Amino acid sequence: MRNINISSYIILTIFGMIILAMRYTTPIITPWIYAEDGVWVANALSHGWLETFINAREDYFVFFNIFFLFVSTSISSIISGSPLLLLPQSIAVVSYLFYSLMAVMAFHLIIKISNPLFAILVYFTTLLLPLGHSQYENIGHLLQIGFYMPAIASALIIQREYVNKKLSKIIIDIMIWLTAATNPVVFIIVGFYYSFKFLNVREKYILIKDMLPLTISMLILALFILPRLNGSGGLGDYGYNPNNIIEMVTARLLLYPFIFPWYEKLNDSISIILSFVYIIFCTTIIYKTKDSTIKKHLLTLAIALFICLVTTVFGRIGLSDLLNNYQTTFPDRYFVGTNFLSILLFIACLSQCNFSKPISYLSYFISGVLLCIYIVNADIISEGEMAKKNIFLNDHFYYSICHAEKIDNANSAIQIKPANWVMIVPTNLISEIHCH
Repeated sequence: MRNINISSYIILTIFGMIILAMRYTTPIITPWIYAEDGVWVANALSHGWLETFINAREDYFVFFNIFFLFVSTSISSIISGSPLLLLPQSIAVVSYLFYSLMAVMAFHLIIKISNPLFAILVYFTTLLLPLGHSQYENIGHLLQIGFYMPAIASALIIQREYVNKKLSKIIIDIMIWLTAATNPVVFIIVGFYYSFKFLNVREKYILIKDMLPLTISMLILALFILPRLNGSGGLGDYGYNPNNIIEMVTARLLLYPFIFPWYEKLNDSISIILSFVYIIFCTTIIYKTKDSTIKKHLLTLAIALFICLVTTVFGRIGLSDLLNNYQTTFPDRYFVGTNFLSILLFIACLSQCNFSKPISYLSYFISGVLLCIYIVNADIISEGEMAKKNIFLNDHFYYSICHAEKIDNANSAIQIKPANWVMIVPTNLISEIHCH
């Protein structure tokens, strides 16, 4: 394990934010509020942040989303004096920060078990994780960050193995609890991991004592959330399409970070073969890794990836109806969390190919090829030419505020994106803004 000072992490975070801003500039050039980002902020401005923290969704909590929206609104208020005036720009900056921190988190996980070259590779590949043609739903906005919660929870579980101080463990347990409140898939990951650990440790009493606060708090949270889940996965009437299920499981969920430039040229046979190569490679490395701590880390990531893949397939089977024989990747947001874990696990395993010099050299070669794929296809990863051509400099949220429609004496509706979405906010907040 290599110790990296805090200043290095700060530099990586800031650099990552700059890269993300260059990758997708629209949220800065034409700032707009998008979908639930606006609805949740509007609810908080009308009914209070505590109410929104608890009741933003009917099925489960979205604590991380609401927290970062609170930060964004506070930034807008501090700089402009209005929670609305600079809200889209503030959300964009906080979004860049979040996704940069995800890349730094990946860097931190790999630097613990390998040399800096693999850590740098995972930093750039997770920072530039391909998002198909709908990155506008992710970068620059906060509504989709919940899909990253399983990866964050896995990193917290791994980090917890390194700490001995009670306070540090309490903080990590609170963070794990919050990720579970934001994405219920975390319940399965945490339960599976610690059940497996319980079966494989001798001092079971010590483990029970250590995990009791987290276990009780997770059970209480589950009692609140699980009865509210409706199982629709947010896909409405879309159902199971057997013609696209192989594509969904293999190419889109598992392989996409590696094959995105050639996605439209794939077929089921190639996808199955490549998936077997991925699985055999990761399984072999995990089996052959002698360091028990590193083996445990790799298993944690593998378990999280497997659970995310399975829960996406069965919990959102309607995605198979949206895919179209390798001709579209939309809706990318549902796949991004699993894609993140897929490339993180692969590079983590790649970093452990140190069984012999030829194997080690081969791992460096594969790393170089992977990096080249991302560099050569930067145009696919970054904002597309069509999106840039559709940028209108006078099209931004400020004008929508100034054209808000009064609903009654107390509230007004502000048009946001996509079409037919509105923010209903107190009229006095709009009156404070001097429209020209």
